[in-house]
Amino acid sequence: MPPAVEDAASICKRVAQEKEALAGRAAQSNPQKQDTRLEMHLQDHLASDSAKPEFTRQLEALRVQARGDDDRAEGRPAIIQWGEEGMREVESLKRKFILPFAAERPVPGTRGTSLVPWQSPVYRARSSIQAPAEHVDELSEPIRATLEQILEDTADYSSNHFPLELLTCRRDAWLFSAIRENLSSPEAIRMIGLLAHLLYWTVFGHLRPLERRLPQPSQQSLILSLQELWSRLCDAGRPKGPRKGAEPAVQSPSRDGAQPQAALDRDSPVGFVLPVYMLSLKRNVEYVFHRQYAKAFNDVHTGAALAAELVDQLNVLVMNVFDPDCAYASFGALDSSAEAIRQWRKLGVLQMKLGLSPAVKMLSREFRTTPMTLLLMNGDGGEPVDPRTRKFLQKSASDVVLATVAASPPRPGGAAASPTVVPRLDERRR
Repeated sequence: MPPAVEDAASICKRVAQEKEALAGRAAQSNPQKQDTRLEMHLQDHLASDSAKPEFTRQLEALRVQARGDDDRAEGRPAIIQWGEEGMREVESLKRKFILPFAAERPVPGTRGTSLVPWQSPVYRARSSIQAPAEHVDELSEPIRATLEQILEDTADYSSNHFPLELLTCRRDAWLFSAIRENLSSPEAIRMIGLLAHLLYWTVFGHLRPLERRLPQPSQQSLILSLQELWSRLCDAGRPKGPRKGAEPAVQSPSRDGAQPQAALDRDSPVGFVLPVYMLSLKRNVEYVFHRQYAKAFNDVHTGAALAAELVDQLNVLVMNVFDPDCAYASFGALDSSAEAIRQWRKLGVLQMKLGLSPAVKMLSREFRTTPMTLLLMNGDGGEPVDPRTRKFLQKSASDVVLATVAASPPRPGGAAASPTVVPRLDERRR
């Protein structure tokens, strides 16, 4: 006769009985602990009686948002959990575009490295890249990427390959989703295309015949268009109201009885959003070049050196046009490492040797205009009528970085040289 075998229901029932018996024995052995538990449950019930369900729901939503690990809610974006692929991409971005790591360059003939500030005269002296002879024909063709191609590549990278979550300590799914959406906005896509064109005419324009190069007024108009698009993109990155998924903030009515405006989301990290925009812009511009000139950049002999020179000039160009102080070229979450602290200290010493001491930077910011204003006022050789405005712009033009935008390299003594004579901008645009 076969042995009797218990079914699943019998086993579950027996396990439950054993658990109840075990809990009863534990309560008998430690009655004080059991009384404490009952008292805690009673206090929880008493506290919940006077709680407002709306506040409880808001508190739980904030807890979930702070943890960043609950993606089960309907319509809630998910936080990507990056593995080795994400870490490798972060390291690649650091070595190319993120200070202080991107300032480290290999020393020719040795295995060592050295730090070269982006403000170094070395980069200004060789803004044009000498193309290998076997790739001159390929590199002499201007950028042909369309906005549709750039949009497709940018959307794919920002959604699937951009390790946004590894650049900050925040765990905010809504923030990451909004940033990724803005990275594929029309302004961002146009900026990538225009900046790629400007970079091409800066580094490879000399490969074209003189009569087929981009005229200086067109380059200035290109810079102005980039400044306008960057201004719009910055406006999109600044907080304008409560974050999506959060309850709208309540404000008291004003004294004159007017309807109050929605409160800004004070937790929106503008200091993180704008560097992310700039980092994405640089990476996608680099990809435009690698995609069109694949043969030149994949050359086993000269491709790596060519790519490194392109990255250097891209960093310098973005600094000159958008970010004179390199405020958007670093991330606080990456600056806390021992390597970053050590390199920032060395980079500061090198910048002081170039005349960019903390005091000089502070004075420069005091008298500085934006690159777009400086270009509008005297970038084409036409100065303002008011002498006070000319005096103010003269102080701003003496800045080492902004002088590049105005096509007036500063003299070693700090005074600005006379601007290069170029045709005036179109009066309507000016």
